[in-house]
Amino acid sequence: RPETPAMKIGTLVHAAILEPEVFYLDYAIFSGDRRTKAGKEEWSSLMAEGFIPVTSAEFEMAERMNESVRKLEGVQEALDECMFEASCFYQDPTTGAACRFRPDAWHKENDVIYDVKTCQDASPQAFAKDMAKFGYHIQAAHYCEGVAQITGVWPRFIFLAVEKEAPY
Repeated sequence: RPETPAMKIGTLVHAAILEPEVFYLDYAIFSGDRRTKAGKEEWSSLMAEGFIPVTSAEFEMAERMNESVRKLEGVQEALDECMFEASCFYQDPTTGAACRFRPDAWHKENDVIYDVKTCQDASPQAFAKDMAKFGYHIQAAHYCEGVAQITGVWPRFIFLAVEKEAPY
């Protein structure tokens, strides 16, 4: 599917929270106007250098969202012990189908999967609606099944829902 503005922000925030080294190496602030010749040249230059251009507002928002998530009790410590974006494979025991999953963060010792989701409203009621609307519960079940097939233990699955507006 084509990337939407919401997906772009989600990817940016995902990198800021889970892969700060990627965030600071891959993203660059674009300060120009893409409608002008100079702006188009600046954009092209950043892309040619291998950067993903974002506005300063987007970059700063992602940094603040990262800070907000990592201030939650136990999150910083848990994420410090996780594997990030590990490609995992297993064979479905019922169908024999080859399956793949890629959890945002997997704390193998504690049997926990963390998944970062950006949203407008992280309240339990609103996020439950987002889960149903976007099928997050299906993703969670697939990842848990994969971990169970690999380790023999059904993990806990925790969504790290972060709002797109301050205080995040």
